[in-house]
Amino acid sequence: MRLRHLEVVNAIRIMGTLSGAARLLHMTQPAVTQILQSAEKQLGYDLFRRTRGRLEPTAEALVIFPELESLDRQVVKLQQLTANLQSGEASQLRVLASPALAQSVMPQILTRFLRKHPDARVVVRTEYSSKVIADLALREADIGLVFDSERHPAIEFVPLADIPLVAVGPRGSFRAGQPIALDALLAKPLVAPDTTDPIWRVLSQTCEQHGWPLHSRLSIKLYQAAMAAAASGLGVTVVDAWTARSADHAILDVAPIRPLLTVPVGVVRAATASQSGFASDFIAFCRDVLSS
Repeated sequence: MRLRHLEVVNAIRIMGTLSGAARLLHMTQPAVTQILQSAEKQLGYDLFRRTRGRLEPTAEALVIFPELESLDRQVVKLQQLTANLQSGEASQLRVLASPALAQSVMPQILTRFLRKHPDARVVVRTEYSSKVIADLALREADIGLVFDSERHPAIEFVPLADIPLVAVGPRGSFRAGQPIALDALLAKPLVAPDTTDPIWRVLSQTCEQHGWPLHSRLSIKLYQAAMAAAASGLGVTVVDAWTARSADHAILDVAPIRPLLTVPVGVVRAATASQSGFASDFIAFCRDVLSS
């Protein structure tokens, strides 16, 4: 089947009639009929049968449809990608950031960036790492700021800093400012990060190396929400040091963890994309802020 055949068959699948498919594709009904007949002739079997005024798929068509739907999603992604490439604006920087970094470090980065580029337009969206990677692959953004993320062949990860992890708990959980041993921390009720989170990976790898148990009855994906749960007395949690800067010390204790644990932070971008001066400056400001 040719691509045009697939397009028409998919439109009929969606609309259920030849006239509906014609409207969807901005074609005439006779043209849709002709292409369907051509596809069925090439295949050697019918794809639809008329039932009470609608076209119902045959058994053969039902086998084809899952692959057809997958191909249609790929075509939509391709159309979206080409449109994004065509509509890129030189004076605009589209940034994706993980929620914790968007709240903790992004304001300082943007302040420095916009001071240097007062005429620039910056669009910032918060997404978790997997969505950041997917959107960058589709060129729906120019750059992303994330904790250590999954690797993708079309995406480049540029490490910028290793951020220490710290313990956060309700007042009296431990001696604020004094290091706490990780095994002692984990003996307390833990508000854990999500199991897909980079902080969880660091914790689980460290615990596995030392033979320490890692259990939690409560996990929360958003770091700020985990700190709020800790403030409510639900347990202690582990977050990056930047996020912990927003902790209310009237109700929360913050302490370093021993052994020292860190989580990498970096920028991600399309591996084949040419880097604008805006993107280069943004990366430089990210590095400066994260190292401060």
